[in-house]
Amino acid sequence: MVRSGLRHVCIGVERNDDEDLVGWGKKFYSHSQSVRTFDLLKRKYPEVFRQATFIVGLRNETRESLRRQLDFARRIDADYPAFHPATPFPAPRSGRRPRPRDGWRSRTSTSTTCPRRS
Repeated sequence: MVRSGLRHVCIGVERNDDEDLVGWGKKFYSHSQSVRTFDLLKRKYPEVFRQATFIVGLRNETRESLRRQLDFARRIDADYPAFHPATPFPAPRSGRRPRPRDGWRSRTSTSTTCPRRS
């Protein structure tokens, strides 16, 4: 693909913890796989711009978990690490929409933030 003109890749790394990825049903990649992918791109294809996207602001996010996200972004050495706040999926699995007075936090969890595919 690089010989055909690929110049920019955007990879959804999402989180640095495998537990978060598995909880979201993303069993097809892992922390170590992201490290290997970015290392390979940097070594073999330095001309390709490497962008990584991360999800932050989960209900259980702490200063320490956010620090680990930032450290991981530095470790993979992406050209552009992008941090996106978690946002609720529009329709919870129950099919019920939260009432305005409930607020999104009372109805949101990682399973509705990043829904699993059936």
